[in-house]
Amino acid sequence: MLPKKYRLTKTKDIEEVVKKGRLLRGKFLSLHYLKLNTINSDKANSSLKIAISAGIKYSKRAVDRNLIRRRISAALEPLLQGKQTKEPAYVLFSVGRLNKDNYPDNFFAEISEEVKLLLNKAGIL
Repeated sequence: MLPKKYRLTKTKDIEEVVKKGRLLRGKFLSLHYLKLNTINSDKANSSLKIAISAGIKYSKRAVDRNLIRRRISAALEPLLQGKQTKEPAYVLFSVGRLNKDNYPDNFFAEISEEVKLLLNKAGIL
């Protein structure tokens, strides 16, 4: 589970990320991000905030959606410990082109690599 200081919880902020932010797509995940120092000077002092979304299209069972959220969160934890982000940003990970029935063999390793790749592409880490 992500520490509270890294969680993006307000619906208004999540909607702002989707509307005004940029989108990067990976093999399994989509990354919406909004860099704060360029958009809104009030929020420029905050740090990195992350939300993880797995919709009903991914799986109707909440157990499966929560599992993928926990795995993405676990992939993020080592990246966030002891590292400073380049600039404050709001980040939303969405489970995109992944079906619970077609997991790759080394699923956690692939998700971890994709999370790292998307954050580096966005210039956040």
